[in-house]
Amino acid sequence: MAFTYSGTWAPATPIYWLDDKTHADFYLYYPYRADMNNVESMAVSLKADQSTEEAYKASDFLVGSATDVAPTEQAVSIASRHLMSQMLITLVPGNGFTDETLAAADVSVRINAAMTNATVSLASATVSPTGATSAITPLKTGDFSYKALIVPQEINAGNLITVTVDGRDFNLPRTISLESGHLYRCTVTLSKTSNGINVSIDRWQDDGVDYGGTAE
Repeated sequence: MAFTYSGTWAPATPIYWLDDKTHADFYLYYPYRADMNNVESMAVSLKADQSTEEAYKASDFLVGSATDVAPTEQAVSIASRHLMSQMLITLVPGNGFTDETLAAADVSVRINAAMTNATVSLASATVSPTGATSAITPLKTGDFSYKALIVPQEINAGNLITVTVDGRDFNLPRTISLESGHLYRCTVTLSKTSNGINVSIDRWQDDGVDYGGTAE
């Protein structure tokens, strides 16, 4: 059943306990879909093009549950959490670039070889990637910053991130294992000359992971 928020959460139509003794299980998910009829297996699909705020938000997926709840006059509290992974990408000018030249350039970013479809279990709050891979276009959030929501998975198809600057591709080779509910920071230093790959890892919850390096 759909709930909407306006100061408090309200259901589309009133719902009641079966009686004053029978316990109930509650499962929460966002965004709402009328065709959800199995808490063990729900097909979801993220947007491959998340370059707009609307498409980015449509790729989010929240879950929560409260089980074996006794009938009560009080509101039932359900803690929710993000089921997908989030990647934050920051571009840094390296050899051959300055802040000014990079800001003036035609720049595009993509995350390569990621599965965008998954099966979600609301009962266990788990997600399993399915289907073919595709490139994900992240949302630009600043002059040199981007973000995207990604199905938790291991991405090991060579170049993790490709940054195209005025028609030239700069690739960051990296294998990464994405976990549900974690944020991954990736600082990409763009260099026109080879200086190797320098990566420091910092990870969300925010225990601090930076997947950075030099894209050439």
